[in-house]
Amino acid sequence: MADLFDGNRSITLDVEYKVDYQTLQKANLSTADIFFLTMIIGCRQNQKITPSTPAGPKFNTLEFSPVQKDLVYGIILNQDDMDLDKLANDEIIAQIWRTFISYAQGGMQWLRSHTFADNLNEQGAIELEPELVLLKLNEFLQTENDDKIAPF
Repeated sequence: MADLFDGNRSITLDVEYKVDYQTLQKANLSTADIFFLTMIIGCRQNQKITPSTPAGPKFNTLEFSPVQKDLVYGIILNQDDMDLDKLANDEIIAQIWRTFISYAQGGMQWLRSHTFADNLNEQGAIELEPELVLLKLNEFLQTENDDKIAPF
């Protein structure tokens, strides 16, 4: 039976985002954490970028924390046309991950153009000291946190 987190699924992002992930990893964020954050931002901003050169950051879906896994299921099951039975279909699961990868890439692009707009190298990738990365991300989360809406 297919499973979102069966260990048989590797997520590979575009090579364009390799430096961004490396910069954020230096701030002690795992690849799965970065993917999850950017996926949520992409979903919230409705910004998707379809992969074109999937030779960048790579990780296994088993690397998600239990809370992240629960939230991923919540996002999926919140869709009008989705139910648990469909999550047993391998092709539907593959499509879900393709969509989430597109959202994650859109979310990274959003971070580049908003949160880190003043901290990009000549190639357009995030380049910043680890402690400043965390400071900027915390500022972003504070700005997004409004009493009327959830942060993502």
